Amino acid sequence: ITEQRLLTTRLIGSMSETFYPRRVAEHYRLNQRAIFPNGGIVSQNGRYVCIGADYDNKGHVHLVDLEGGNPEFHFSAMDSVLRADYNDVAKHYGVGYKFQGNYFASVFRVSQGNKFPTDILLDDAPLKLNFDMQGRWLAILTVDGVIELIDCSGEDLKLTQKIHSGGRCLNASFNPAADRFYVVFDDAQGQQVREYHIVDDQWLEKRHANVTLHEDKIEFVHSNWAPHCDDLMFHGNSVTQKPILGCFDTQSMTLRERVNVDNYHKAGAINTAHVSHDGSFLINPCMDNTCSITDYQTGRLLHQVRQPANVYFA
Repeated sequence: ITEQRLLTTRLIGSMSETFYPRRVAEHYRLNQRAIFPNGGIVSQNGRYVCIGADYDNKGHVHLVDLEGGNPEFHFSAMDSVLRADYNDVAKHYGVGYKFQGNYFASVFRVSQGNKFPTDILLDDAPLKLNFDMQGRWLAILTVDGVIELIDCSGEDLKLTQKIHSGGRCLNASFNPAADRFYVVFDDAQGQQVREYHIVDDQWLEKRHANVTLHEDKIEFVHSNWAPHCDDLMFHGNSVTQKPILGCFDTQSMTLRERVNVDNYHKAGAINTAHVSHDGSFLINPCMDNTCSITDYQTGRLLHQVRQPANVYFA
């Protein structure tokens, strides 16, 4: 998306619960025509703005304190911004980028208006960055199937571990307590979810389960935790542009019959999937011009709203 100013009205990926307040958005102008590969991110209190953008033939990160407590921080030692994630508890903004033929990850301390000193050299291009809910751990999935785990709790970043999955990593998600994380990957044998536990600051695989999120090869998959339970919601699309939506029970390591996506979505990606705070309803917009609301316990379709164009977020 090419814009003169940041007009993102809904944040992407793990920050889909947070809205960009339009009245605050008008207070900051990038004053550049730029590509925003990951949109813009604003803290939940509306004070801090994080921007990863490509312009002037290189990548840039801007950290903006809209209340003026810190001067604007600008980092541009990158060729292109590739992936990003934000954690609102620790106010950490993680960015994966390319620089001089190599791939790196950096983490920015948003509330302080600076970055951790060390930049992590990655094995390959980053596919996805995911913080745990407290902002201590950052998992980076790379194109070559490596999961790089970074500890962000100290004065500097610490690369604690590299896990070679032996397949194509699609998604990594920490549980709310950050003592487990789950990786979705596929290989010649099919799709699988692996569970890792932390023991003495090392992540060890404890068990795995073969799953079928879609019969076709998966193009991308995202995840959200359902409130008050151990369900992990997967959503995305296949390479044939068929929607993916699945509920994975992390206790039994099985897919639950919460919803049958074929009943109401025939094509297009599902960009977000949210369970209501009381665990009653599942809301998921789709790139087939619809947004559906289902009973989370039975999977029964309750409402479907049709729009004249693709529905990205709800």
